[in-house]
Amino acid sequence: MSETTPELESKEQNKIKKWIKFIASFALGITILIFIFKNLGITPEIAMDTLLNVGYFYSLLIVATYGVLNYFVALKWRVIITTLVPDIVPRKGYFMYFGSLSFLFNSLMPQSGFGVRVLSLKLLYDIPVSKGILSQFIDQLSELVVSVVFLLPFFLYILEITSLNQSALLLLVSILAVFVFIKILKFKRIKNIGDRLSKHTHHLMRFSIFTKFKNLFVDVNFAKLNISLIVVIGFLKMFSTVSGTILMMWAAGISISPLEAFIIAPVVYLIGLFAITPGGIGTVDAGWLGILLLLGVDKIAIGKFLIIDIALGNLSQALVTLITYLFYNFVNRPE
Repeated sequence: MSETTPELESKEQNKIKKWIKFIASFALGITILIFIFKNLGITPEIAMDTLLNVGYFYSLLIVATYGVLNYFVALKWRVIITTLVPDIVPRKGYFMYFGSLSFLFNSLMPQSGFGVRVLSLKLLYDIPVSKGILSQFIDQLSELVVSVVFLLPFFLYILEITSLNQSALLLLVSILAVFVFIKILKFKRIKNIGDRLSKHTHHLMRFSIFTKFKNLFVDVNFAKLNISLIVVIGFLKMFSTVSGTILMMWAAGISISPLEAFIIAPVVYLIGLFAITPGGIGTVDAGWLGILLLLGVDKIAIGKFLIIDIALGNLSQALVTLITYLFYNFVNRPE
C-alpha cells in the first residue's frame, strides 16, 4: 500500500496543476476580453441589446451553418477512422454526435475534445488509444494545412500589396497547388522521407515521447489514406465556418463582402489552433480586433460582433450537440 501512495500523490498533484493551469488561462482570457470590451466602449447594456436584436432570421441561419460545420467535422473524422480501423462498425450518428460533443468541449477547454473522441473509440469499440491519438494527429495536421494556405493571400491583402480580387485569385491558385502537391507526393515518397527522418533522428528515441510518437505509425496502411478527400473536407469545413462568421458580422452591422471574409477569417482561426486560453477566449478576440481595426471597422460594431460570436456561437454549438445527442439516442434505442 505504501508503494502506491507516492504514485497517488503524484497523480493528485498533476490534477491540481492542470486545474490551476486551466483556471489561470481562463482568467487570462477573461481579463483580455474585458480589456477589449472596455476599450471598444461595450457596456453590459449594449451587449444585451445586441443579442436581443440579432433576430430570428440570422439566429436560425447561424445555427444552420453550425449544423453544416459539425457535419464536415464528423465526416472528416469518419474518413480517417475508417481508414485506420477498417473493421469498425459504428452506431448510427456516432461520428456526428461525438464529433459535435468534442467540438463543444474544445470551445471550453483547449484540446479537451480530442480526449472525448479517443475515449469514446476505446470504450465503445475497443479501438487502441494510439489509433485514436493518431486520428487526431492527422485531423489537426489537415486543419493546419488548410489554414496555412490562406496566410499569403491574407498578408498581401492586409499590406495592400494585392487587391481583393488578386488575393482571391492567389488563394485559388494556392488551393490548387495543395492538391497538385498531394498528387505528386505519393505514399512511397512519404515513406522514404519518413525513413530518412527516422535515421537522422534516431538519437531522439532515447526520449520516451519520441518513441511513443513513432509507435503510433506502426501497422498503419497510409497508402489507403485518402489525403485529397480529407483536405477537401477540411476546406469545406473552413468555408462553412467562415459562412457563420459572415452572418455574425452582418448581424452586428459590419458590411463585409463574403470574398473579403474568406481572405481574412481563416488566419484568425489559425490563432485559435494555438490558443493558450480555453476556446481561444480573449486571444482569438484580440486577433479579430486587430484585423477589423486595420480594415477600418467601427469599434462598437467590432464589439457587437465579438459579443454575438461568443454568445450565439457557443449557444449554436451547444444546440447542435443536443440535437445530435437526441438523434443518436433515438436511432440506437433498444428494440
